[in-house]
This record gives sequence, structure tokens and C-alpha cells, in this order.
Amino acid sequence: MVVLIASEGGAGRIENLLAAEGYNTLAYDPECGVPLIDQSQAWLIVLHCGFNTHLGLKRLRQFKSAYPDVPVIFLTEFHSVDVVLAAFRAGARDYFSMPLDEAGFKESVCALIRRRKAEAAGNTMPFPVASEAYPVYAGMAGAVTSTIPTGIPSAIRRAVNSLEGNFAGETSLESLSAEAGVSKYHFCRTFKKYTGLSPMHYLARVRIERAKELLQSTPFSISAVAAEVGFNDLSSFIKHFKRVAGCTPRTFKRSSSAVAAGKKKTGEISQNLRLF
Repeated sequence: MVVLIASEGGAGRIENLLAAEGYNTLAYDPECGVPLIDQSQAWLIVLHCGFNTHLGLKRLRQFKSAYPDVPVIFLTEFHSVDVVLAAFRAGARDYFSMPLDEAGFKESVCALIRRRKAEAAGNTMPFPVASEAYPVYAGMAGAVTSTIPTGIPSAIRRAVNSLEGNFAGETSLESLSAEAGVSKYHFCRTFKKYTGLSPMHYLARVRIERAKELLQSTPFSISAVAAEVGFNDLSSFIKHFKRVAGCTPRTFKRSSSAVAAGKKKTGEISQNLRLF
């Protein structure tokens, strides 16, 4: 199993980072197009587009078309709100601008591969099974998935994939139950049996976990994040966020900014100490 690295001349450093963590890598020139490899053999794709974000986004869409189940981390030398939004909309699972936050990058790689392995095993779900709705959740990206019964119906798996793949779009119980081929009542009861949440509560948590990622990694406003993850009403977004995260979006964003600033300061101090 490998991590594919498509980079405009900067694959060496990324390869070294991942090799140090024990991952097998396959680097190649993205000019050659999408590599011919079974997506079951690829845990993750790291796409580094350099300064050419337009071409990088085009390649990102090509990768997601060729490998729809493989998560992609998008790296760029040029950072802007528009680029971040476009990358997420094109299917990126995470985003980093240069200079690379190596600790954050390795943490993201580890979490995404762990989740990919769990999904490939076929007997896990991305959220821990819970008896109560909206339990406080530690975070989608870094969470260890929980084992669920191996006999989970394929219709429920398809519903989960649908909710996660189209979390920002319009979703209804009618469409989900129709796709599963059962009544709404039976669908809701079965879905909760295997996930611990109702379909709509599950969708809300998917949205909030993506919102947390955006609040941590982008300069977007609270209202912009709410709209990006599928909430048309800001007050509804804040209510759901508080129930999932245990605090308001604004408090979460401020706390994340403070933690990031602290890490940066610690890194600067460590670097200065190494100079002496």
C-alpha cells in the first residue's frame, strides 16, 4: 500500500517526511497524467501544484475522477481563500500552503490513512457508535473509527457514503430511504442501529466536523463556513455546532488560532535554541 505523491519538482522533501513515518511512497511527475494503479493499493494522494493553482485544481479533479475513494491532500505555494474553497469543492480532504506545517501535515496523513484502512476493512464507520444523539466528538480527522457489526446492510453503507460525499448539498430522508429501497421508518431505525445516530443527526455531525476543519485551517468567516458546509441559517449552524463541539464556532476559532500561535511560537523558540 502506498502514498502517491504528484509534485511539481518538490516530491523529495515530502517523500522523506513520509518515509520517516514508515509509509511507502510512489512519486511521479504529474505531467505524465494520472498513474495506472489500483485505487485499493493507494491509501492517500498528495498533490503539490506549486504556484500553478489553476492546473493543480484541474489535476485534483482528474484524480478524484480516477480515484474517487482515495483522499487527497492539496499542497500549494500560493494561498488564498478562493483556492482553499476551490480545492475543497473539487474533493480535497485537506489543504496546506507553503511553507509546509510539517507536524500538521504528518498528523493529517496519519489520520486519513487510518480512516482509509478502516473503511477498506469493511466493518467500520467514521463515527463512534453512541447511544445518545450529538455526543461531544473529538474530531473527524483524528478520530479512530469504531468497529461495528460485520453484517451491516449495504444500503446503510451507501447512505453513509452519500451523506459524507454530498454533505453540503440537499439531502432528505425520502431520497435516502428511496435509494435504500425501504420505508423511511425502517431506514431510520436501521441506520441508527448501526451508527448510533439518526440520518439527519449524522449529516449534521459530518457538516460540523468539516466546519471545524475549515475554522482551523482557513481565514473564512463564521457565516462563510456555515454556508460552505450546507447550513443556510447561521443560527441553526451555531446551535448544531454547540451541541457537537461543546462551544460556539467563534470560541472554537479563537481557541484554534491561539493554539496555532502557541505552536508557532514554540517552534520559533526551538529554532532559536538550536542556533546556540
